[in-house]
Amino acid sequence: MTMNRPRAQRASLIFALMLMLGLAECDSGRRLESSHAPGTIADAVASDARLSALASLLHVSDLAIMLRDPGPFTLFAPTNGAFDRLPEGTRQELFSSMPALTKTLLYHIVPRGLSVADLTLLPEVDTSLGRPLSIESNDTKMRIGSARILQGDIRCSNGVIHVVDAVNVPSPPVASSF
Repeated sequence: MTMNRPRAQRASLIFALMLMLGLAECDSGRRLESSHAPGTIADAVASDARLSALASLLHVSDLAIMLRDPGPFTLFAPTNGAFDRLPEGTRQELFSSMPALTKTLLYHIVPRGLSVADLTLLPEVDTSLGRPLSIESNDTKMRIGSARILQGDIRCSNGVIHVVDAVNVPSPPVASSF
């Protein structure tokens, strides 16, 4: 079902307000709440146990260095479970090919700071890979590509992190065109 533009914008604004008031919840029943993390995006990822796989992958790809720069950046941060749920072939490709891994990680980074409220106003966002990710939102949920935001607006000194439940893999196959 497609909503008309004013209705979709109204739904997005309601979601943003609910998020800011701590009233929006993800499917697990936990509230989506904004918070502040000390240090940079790279520091916050490294200190969050839910994101240890992402922290390791950012380190080996040298993208953690970029996420220590002044920014601002937005990081859609897949949880450890998101990496675990990748199909075996995709996971093998990512973990055995540095170009594929780097492209996939760049697909989760936006070279500007965007809050959930900002995202609700956009149909898509251009990633550091140079490819857009679609954005869909309604009164209680927001999707970035195939990933749902579990926790939004973790503010860092150089941008913002949104914890997501899936890894967005760019297509065509990531290793073929790097």
